[in-house]
Amino acid sequence: MKNFLCILLIAAACLITGCSSAGERGQLIQSGKYFSVSEGTPPSDVHYKIYDESGNVVLSESTDRPLSITMADESTVDISEGMGSGLTRHVYYDTENNLFSDVFYYVVCTSDDLVAYIGSSQNDSSQNSTLIVRDIFEKEDFYKEFHPDFSETSLYDLSAVEGAFSKDQSSLNITYASEERQTSVSQSFELK
Repeated sequence: MKNFLCILLIAAACLITGCSSAGERGQLIQSGKYFSVSEGTPPSDVHYKIYDESGNVVLSESTDRPLSITMADESTVDISEGMGSGLTRHVYYDTENNLFSDVFYYVVCTSDDLVAYIGSSQNDSSQNSTLIVRDIFEKEDFYKEFHPDFSETSLYDLSAVEGAFSKDQSSLNITYASEERQTSVSQSFELK
C-alpha cells in the first residue's frame, strides 16, 4: 500500500509540474544581463523579457515576427522587430534611467545617445523621407533634420541606407544606392 501511495504521489507531482510548465515559455534562445529570449507558444513565436539594473522585468512580450535584441551600448537595449519588406521597428530601453524610447523605423545608425533614422519631417509631414538625428530618449535634448535627395531611391531601399556617426558625434555620414543601383551615393551632415 505504501508503494502504491508513493507512486501515486510521484505521478501527481509529475502531472502538476507538467501542467504548470506547459503554460510557461520554452527553451532559452538568447540572453544577456538586461534581456532574455525564449521559444514561445506556439513554437513560431518568441517570448522576450527586458530587465532593469536590479534584474526586475520591465517588459515581457511575445511576437511571431523576426526579433533581434542587442546592446546599442553598455546600458541601452535595442529591441528590433522585423515588420516585413525590409521595415524594422526599433524600441530602445535605457537601463540606467529606466526609460523606453519612442518607436523608430528605418534606423540608419545609433551612437551613444543619438539615433539617425528616416521619417516624416516635424515641420512638414509631407516630407516623409527626412533624415532625422535626435537624442534616443529625450527629443528635446537634441533634434536635427536633414533633407538628402532620396528621389532616386525607392521607399523599399530606404531600409538599406547605412550610416555612421563620427567618434565625437559632430557629423553623420550616410551611404545609399540609387534606384538603378548603378552608383552609391555618400553624404556627410554636420551635427554641431
